[in-house]
Amino acid sequence: MRKLIFICNAIDDKTRIERGIYTDSPASSRKVFLTCKALNQTKVRSIVLSIGRGRTDGSLRYFPSKVQRFQGVPIIYAPFWQVPFLSELISFIWPIALVYRFRKNKGENVFLFWNRTLAYIPSLITAHILNMRTVLDLEDGNILAESTPLQSLGIRIKTKIYDSIVSRALITCTALINDLHVEHVMCYYGTVENKGKGINFKNSSEISILLGGTVSVDTGALLVINAVQKIRKLKVGWARKVKFVITGKGDCIEELKQLSNSKTYPLVIVHGRTSNDGYKEILANCHVGLALKPKSGMLAETTFPSKVVEMANEGLLVLTTDISDVKLVLGEGALYTNSSVDQFIETIRWIVENKDEAEKLALIGNGNVWRKCSPMQTGEKLNEFLFS
Repeated sequence: MRKLIFICNAIDDKTRIERGIYTDSPASSRKVFLTCKALNQTKVRSIVLSIGRGRTDGSLRYFPSKVQRFQGVPIIYAPFWQVPFLSELISFIWPIALVYRFRKNKGENVFLFWNRTLAYIPSLITAHILNMRTVLDLEDGNILAESTPLQSLGIRIKTKIYDSIVSRALITCTALINDLHVEHVMCYYGTVENKGKGINFKNSSEISILLGGTVSVDTGALLVINAVQKIRKLKVGWARKVKFVITGKGDCIEELKQLSNSKTYPLVIVHGRTSNDGYKEILANCHVGLALKPKSGMLAETTFPSKVVEMANEGLLVLTTDISDVKLVLGEGALYTNSSVDQFIETIRWIVENKDEAEKLALIGNGNVWRKCSPMQTGEKLNEFLFS
C-alpha cells in the first residue's frame, strides 16, 4: 500500500480550541486535509503528523500526544507543552520516532514536508538516512531583502539542507521554480472537495463581498478600508446594495471593526476568526471574494493565494490582483484590479449594476477551477508525481 505521511502544523478546530492555539493558518490546514482526501480517492493512505502547537503562553499546561480522524483523515498530534523551549524541543524530537516507526510498515512511504520549516529538519534527515522518499511542499518564496544578515544566513542554510535531501518538490506557483534546486518539480494549486452550485446574483437585493484570511496591509485590507471610506463620503445610491463581510485576523481588523460600528452604506460586517464550519456558511452566502495582495509586495510572484480556488469553486466571483499564477487558474473567470482605490470602487459599482454579466464570469471561474483542481484529477496527478 502507498502511504503519504504529511509532516506539518495542520490542526482541526476542536484541537485548536483545546490547546489554546491562535497562531495557526486555517487556509493551510484546509489545504493539507483536502490534499489528503484527494489522495485517499486514489487508494493512497494519507496520514497527517501534526506538530499541533502555537505560541506558548507560559501557562505550563501539557497536552499529550493523541490520534484522531478529521474528515476521514487520520491525524497524529504531537504532545504540546505550554513552556518556552520545551515546546520547540518537542517539535524537533517527536517526529523522529514516528518516522522510524513507519519504516517497519509494508508498502511505499513518502514523507511530505510543509515548507522549509526548521523544526522538521531532524525528521527530514532521519527519513533520508532510512532511505525513504522525502518531498517538499513549498508554499512561499524566501524573503532575503527584509532579513538581517544572520537571518539570511539561516534561510540559506535551511534551503541548502532541504534542497540537497528532498527528491522532489510541490510548488504553489511557477515562479518558485527559481527558488529551488530540486530535479523533479510539480506545480500544485490545491484542490477542492465538491463542485459548488454557483451563486445567484440576479435575485439578490445586495451583493456581499468577502475579505477573509489574514486581514492586513500585505493582503490588501487597506484597499478595502480606503474604498469603504471613500464610497461613504460620495454617498452614492448603489452603495446601499453592497455589504463587506470580513473574517480572519490581522493588523487591519480593528480599523475594520470601527467601520462596522457605523450603519452608513456600504455596510461592513466583521466576524473575525471563525470555525471551519462557520467560514463555510459565510462563504456560501457571499457573491464576491477578494484576493487583493498588492502586485508590488515581496511575495507577489512567489505566493499563490489559495483562497481564490476555494472561493471560485464555491461559485463566488473572484476580484483579485493579477499576481502569481492566479490568471493561469481562473483565466477570464475573474475580475482583476490594479490596487487603485478608484478602479476598485468602479469595479464594485459594475458588479452591482451588471449582475447577469457578473454571474456569468463567476460561472466561468467556477468551471476553470474545477477542471484544474477537482479532487480526482489532483489526486491522480499527486499520486503519480509522489510515488513514480
